Amino acid sequence: MNVDGFGIGWYADGDPVPARYRRAAARSGPTPASPTWRGSPAPAPCWPPCARPPDGTESGAAAAAPYASGRWLFSHNGVLNGWPAATACLAASLPAEDLLALEARCDSALAWALVAARLKAGTPAGQALASVIADLGRHGITGRFNFLLTDGEVISATAAGDTPATCAGRARRRRCGGGVRAR
Repeated sequence: MNVDGFGIGWYADGDPVPARYRRAAARSGPTPASPTWRGSPAPAPCWPPCARPPDGTESGAAAAAPYASGRWLFSHNGVLNGWPAATACLAASLPAEDLLALEARCDSALAWALVAARLKAGTPAGQALASVIADLGRHGITGRFNFLLTDGEVISATAAGDTPATCAGRARRRRCGGGVRAR
């Protein structure tokens, strides 16, 4: 796959803030020589590696997931169709300081800001993800909304929008609908 960026995050023992390694181009894995690598040589628990597909938004290390705030790590494997114009109404719902603090000018960073705002307000992780997807739908925003969110203890995930997914059936594989399932 041709990707615009790659990233991984992990929680080192005794460190309350997750570490991240992000690059502007795809990579087979992080290197311990990186100044951002902290913790053990094989950190665990690890955030799944994230690759950012080219979608016409900003590329570079800042645009590569995972995004972070406090103990939270977030990634979006997908696209908000029509970004930025289609998402302007949702961006306007955020405080100016949240928009100015975006790590990158891309659809995934905006999705993270929307989720992070809900987390700051005390919304549980799974509900925060589902709420953002519901808001996207209410505003007619289509796309792929595959979100992963963790605080190092629990991982919440969604697969929604025009996401092709396959599930294992008893004797055959079948195509699954693009529902929202968040824990």
